[in-house]
Order: sequence, then C-alpha cells, then structure tokens
Amino acid sequence: MIADAIIPLFSLIVLGFAAGKRRWIDAVGVKALVAFIFNVAMPALLFRLVVTSDVAGLIDLRFLFGHISAQFAAAVIGALLGWVVLRQDAPRLVIQGFGSSFPNSVLLGIPLMIALYGERGAVPVTMIFTFNVALYSLVTMLLEVVGTDRPARRVRPERRVRPVALATTTARAIAGNPIILAALAGMVVGALGFGLVPVLDKTLGFIGQAGPPTALFALGASLGVREVALDVRGPLGAAGLMTMTKLFVHPALAFTAARALALDPFLTAAIVIVAALPVGANVYIFAQHYDVAVPEASSAILISTAISMATIPVLLWFIL
Repeated sequence: MIADAIIPLFSLIVLGFAAGKRRWIDAVGVKALVAFIFNVAMPALLFRLVVTSDVAGLIDLRFLFGHISAQFAAAVIGALLGWVVLRQDAPRLVIQGFGSSFPNSVLLGIPLMIALYGERGAVPVTMIFTFNVALYSLVTMLLEVVGTDRPARRVRPERRVRPVALATTTARAIAGNPIILAALAGMVVGALGFGLVPVLDKTLGFIGQAGPPTALFALGASLGVREVALDVRGPLGAAGLMTMTKLFVHPALAFTAARALALDPFLTAAIVIVAALPVGANVYIFAQHYDVAVPEASSAILISTAISMATIPVLLWFIL
C-alpha cells in the first residue's frame, strides 16, 4: 500500500525536477502551473470535498491543538539551534524557526494524504494549511520588528507592528487565498444543507482531479528551474539544521502530541505526516522578500524535499 501510494507521487516530483533542469518548462511556465493549482484546481477540489464531507466528524480541537503545539515547539527548537550552534542574528533566527516548522502542505501534503486515504485525507491538511496562513502574519511581524539585512527595511520602534495591524494582515491573507475561501465556502454550503447538483459535482470533480498531480509536478519543476545556492557548511550548516529539525524533530513532536491527546489513528497519521513534510516554499518567499537567509532557505527546501523521499516512506511504514 505504501509503495503504491508513494512511488507515483515522488515519480512526478522527479519528472518535474528533470523538466525544470532541462528547461522543458521554464520559471514562467512553473508560475502559471502554480497559479492554476492555487486559483483553480485545489479550490475546486476542496470546495467539493468539504461540501460533501462531514468535516466536523473528521476534525476536532485536539487535532489543531496538537498541531499547533508541535509546530511551535519545532520552531523554537530550530531557532535555538540556530542561535546556539550557528550564532545567527535575530532575522535569521526567525527564518530558521519558520523553516524548521512550516511544511509543504499544499503541493505535497494534500496529494500524499489523498493517495493514502482518498479524498477525506485532504480535510485535515486543509485545516492545518488554513491555520498556517494565519500564522504568516506573525512571521511578518517578527521580521519587521527585528529588522532585516536591508537597512531601508529596518523598522523604527514607533513603527513596529501593532495587534490591530497584525489582525488586519491576517484577515487580508485569508481573504486573498482562494484555497481557504473555497474551504470556508464549502463549510457554509454544507452547513446550510445545500448539495451539489450532478453537473456541478462532476465539473468540480473533473477540475479538482488535476490538482494533486499538477502540484507534484510543479513542486519538482520549481526546484529544477531555481538556481539553488547550496549553503551547507558541513552538518552544522543552517540548511542542514533546518532540514534535520523539519524532517526528524517535528514529526517526533507531532507523534508525541498525538499520543498525549489520544487522537484516533487517522488524525494521528495526518498530524505526523504533515509534520514530516519538507520545508514549505513560503519559507523561501519570505526569505527573499526580506532579504534574509535566502541561500539557506532555498537550500533547505531542495535538501529536505530530496531527503523526504526516503524519510516519509519509512515513517509511513511505522505509523500505518
């Protein structure tokens, strides 16, 4: 079962990586694919899924609490390792903690859970993704407060982010994310008792089927076309520490939280699998936007994705 689910998924990532390296698809093409995934395919998939699923029966507050606890602990441990081992400055510590705890939930997590559990597997990953988008504003606040490598972007004390600004940023991030809006719309439609007429159900299903395989191909292609500057100065490099914390420490914390909260086998698998995913692409986006630890972030994404092809199957063998 594990091999049947995993091999096709990682094969698509490898194929996408090869296509990007050989320039069968360029950065513009990858950007278009990702736009299709985030704006069309995944929203259609998740809206249909949430409308037709008993979301309340699949998710409980213990699951979200377990995820939040494990993610926060992984971020703190990642930042502490960056401080103790590498003596990083404050902006790099933020990126170090961010990359140590934020997974690639959309491009890899949703396809993986669907391959293992069918469509219901996408529900817990979507809940985690929604929460993580809300936390992006917290990362923004931290980077603004501590300053960045670019003097022009340093924030004076009187201009530091206030709670109202943080809440506004969070609301805008959620309102501007088609995947989250689709899931929320699905909850409303489902709660009102409206079903999907057959033609709409088939149309959304047809569009949504393109989401998971396209996401995997785009993930590989994005790594292939990117000029990644490997910055791993031996095993104690920032990218190496970030990868180690994300792929090993974070899943262990998630499993501990799941056992402590007595989650059922499905939610236990979901919280651990998401924690075991490689570093998410948004870590690189934040690093590039603030000009902080860009080589380390891009290296960690590439390295953790490659290593996860071995670690995730082993992890699945233990928990399934």
